[in-house]
Amino acid sequence: MRAINLKTNHLTAPLGMDAGPLFLSWQCVDGVRQTAYEIELTANGETVWHSGKVQSAAVHADAPTVGGSRVRGCWRVRLWDENDTPGAWSEAHFETGLAQSDWQGEWVDPETEEIDIPGDDAINAFARPNWERKQAEEEAAGKGAAESYKPHRPASYLRKTLKRIVVFFAVMLILTLVARGTSSAIRPVVTTQQAKAGTISQSVQSSGSITASSVLSVSLPEGIVLDNILVKEGQSVVEGQTLATCDVDELSTKLDRAKASLQKSKAEYNQLLSNAVLDDTSVARTQQALLRAYEADQKAYEELEKLRASENPDPEAISTAEQAADDAHWAAQQAEYDRNSALASYQEMQRQNNLSAQVNQASAEDVALDIKDTQAEIEQLEQLVNQQGVISSPFSGVISNVEAEVGTESTQTFCTIYDTSKGYLFACELPAAQASDCQTGLSAVIKQGDQTETAAITAISENAENDTVDITIQLTATDWKVGPADAEIVLSEQDYDLCLPNTAIHQDNQGDFVFAVEEKNTVLGTQNVLVRIPVTVLEVGQSQTSIEGAISPEDSIVVQSTRSLEAGSKVRVKNENA
Repeated sequence: MRAINLKTNHLTAPLGMDAGPLFLSWQCVDGVRQTAYEIELTANGETVWHSGKVQSAAVHADAPTVGGSRVRGCWRVRLWDENDTPGAWSEAHFETGLAQSDWQGEWVDPETEEIDIPGDDAINAFARPNWERKQAEEEAAGKGAAESYKPHRPASYLRKTLKRIVVFFAVMLILTLVARGTSSAIRPVVTTQQAKAGTISQSVQSSGSITASSVLSVSLPEGIVLDNILVKEGQSVVEGQTLATCDVDELSTKLDRAKASLQKSKAEYNQLLSNAVLDDTSVARTQQALLRAYEADQKAYEELEKLRASENPDPEAISTAEQAADDAHWAAQQAEYDRNSALASYQEMQRQNNLSAQVNQASAEDVALDIKDTQAEIEQLEQLVNQQGVISSPFSGVISNVEAEVGTESTQTFCTIYDTSKGYLFACELPAAQASDCQTGLSAVIKQGDQTETAAITAISENAENDTVDITIQLTATDWKVGPADAEIVLSEQDYDLCLPNTAIHQDNQGDFVFAVEEKNTVLGTQNVLVRIPVTVLEVGQSQTSIEGAISPEDSIVVQSTRSLEAGSKVRVKNENA
């Protein structure tokens, strides 16, 4: 998180400012909320004040007085975000003006002149004889020596003196008015506002892009060479509009080849599905021979037993019968061997046939897919031939991208089109730390140029590899443009009874406070005087702060000033908004 729009006494890089306490303010970017700040103040390259790390969400601070004239000052601030991570330093500069001692001059002496009263002035003509007579009488009575006559000032001089007195008081009146005007002119000019109910919201901002909810492809038979392409990326099209053209003769030739290939594939498919018929006659023949051998063996054995059981057995006949029984038994064993050999051969043939059938089935499935693709290609070719080689847009929308080129064999996709009738989506990516409080259903304000819309988050997905979160918002307006856009996602909203702009809140070692303007009667008339009112900060938003304190809705609270302020200072009120 870092600070921007740094201001000194509500001014950006002021020059010729009065020396006095400083009011420093800033704004926050690149973070959800400020948790602390640190300020360093220098004057003519020397550090004069360092706040240290201050745990506060306030976006302003009061700094000590920077004395002296023509002092080049600099202050810098860094902020801690919601994860207590410090950001980069931000700097601001200012310069004080001339001090009172720098102004030098000399007072202008009052006008002096010799009194010149003519002797024939009417007043002196009557006054002189009376004066001289009284002085002679007093001297004769021994009351002291006579004093010489001092001429009276003439009427012209009195009129001139009276005129000077009038001018003097007029000048004094003018100087008094000028002094009052000057005093009023150098006072801080403040803007006031009354505390009122409001909503404090915490939000996070992000940049993303707007796309259509549905994106469909316009496909072509592979290998088609286009003669003309009449659209480009970002162009709006309507249903049925011509997108490109190709040669009809080439399409017809390609269609004939596709049909021939389809017939060949079907014949191959049928052949693969035909099973080979196995010859089992050898097994049957050897089985019949085995049965006959079993009967002969049994018969020879019975004849031998019969001879042996007779009353007068003939040894020679018995020997002959035994030989015949042995020969019959051997023949039965040989017949059984032949039958087993034939059966094993048949079973092996059957196994091989099953394996071949499985291979043929897999091959047949591949051929079936080829048949399906060829049939789709034939349908596309027949449609293009019927349209005389004109490729049209299947619906209204915006061209997303064009993959084909004139004179080059095309791939299966000619272009993709945003189906704007299905609405738009806004998508953005946030660092996982900023998106920790995000959830579906939260409202967000989407802005693109002059157009805005408030919508809810519809989907959130984590990207663990990049430690980010993907946000998706469904938009309802139908006049958005596909392209970049910005979003402000509202994480929380809370209603409060008393809210003021962030610039109205001040902080010192006694805590948070605001300045209220009160009217007081003085010798010079009614004056606007600042009163310090302690407050408790409940929550700080992007531009508003909710507070508690001894404040009524009728109090005029200072929200902006041209100079630094102190309790008891006299100010001029620029305007007051209820």
